[in-house]
Amino acid sequence: MAAQNYILHVHTSMDIIRKMTLSSSPESVDELKTMIKEKFKLDFDFNLSYQDPDFDGRLCSLVDIEELPLKAVLLVMKSESDASSEASEDTTILPHDITPERAEGWPAVFPVPTFALQLMQTTFALRRNEVINDGLPVGQILERWPALKIESQICAEFQRIANINLKKHFYAELDRHAPRLQSLFRKKAARKGKVAEGLDQRFSSYDLQEQGDVHVLRAAVLRALPAYLHEDDSRFLKPWHVAQSDEPDIDDMAVGLLLISAKSENNSLCCPERIAV
Repeated sequence: MAAQNYILHVHTSMDIIRKMTLSSSPESVDELKTMIKEKFKLDFDFNLSYQDPDFDGRLCSLVDIEELPLKAVLLVMKSESDASSEASEDTTILPHDITPERAEGWPAVFPVPTFALQLMQTTFALRRNEVINDGLPVGQILERWPALKIESQICAEFQRIANINLKKHFYAELDRHAPRLQSLFRKKAARKGKVAEGLDQRFSSYDLQEQGDVHVLRAAVLRALPAYLHEDDSRFLKPWHVAQSDEPDIDDMAVGLLLISAKSENNSLCCPERIAV
């Protein structure tokens, strides 16, 4: 009866897999190691492990040559006594299933996947713990959770904290107080002084707009409030006329309202086409 060939896949390292064919079984494990050394020109001492087909391919140390299957996957492991061995190679463990993809080296760049808004509901408990127990400053919180720079996510976070729709609640309260505030501001505008002049200018622009538009009244009241309180709103409220520049100049604004309009008239401040934070 003709002797059967032994077909071996020999892993000399994590990145190198070689094929070896034997016409007959070696006399011993030491003889097989000598043959592997000569075949692949290895200059270090090593031990051999093989994937045992009787145990779902789990690694077993090869101590008896009779245990070597006709088709086997062998792992070359540097012995601890070899002075040239490295710790990372001593502890190398092969994956259960050996594929060409797993045999290749690690990629130079790992792409970081983007996550949907960033899962903010799921991570709310972690964020709450950071704010209450760790006392992180606002800048660091925004750096860790950049979604909080987006208007929709600010409203969603407020909903999670207070169970209140921020926009609806704010506009409802503004609409409730707007008539009284307008009356108060107009009385002040009828007097003399710098504040009165500023209020008079704002309501003169408002009077030229559509009086039945609730958005116009809201804008007029919000624009007049800083002047009534003797506050400078130039670093908080900034107009941007799209026709005049491609990008708004907001370099000096930490937080503010951007009034976006396609027109350049002063009336657009009382009725902008869009508002951004």
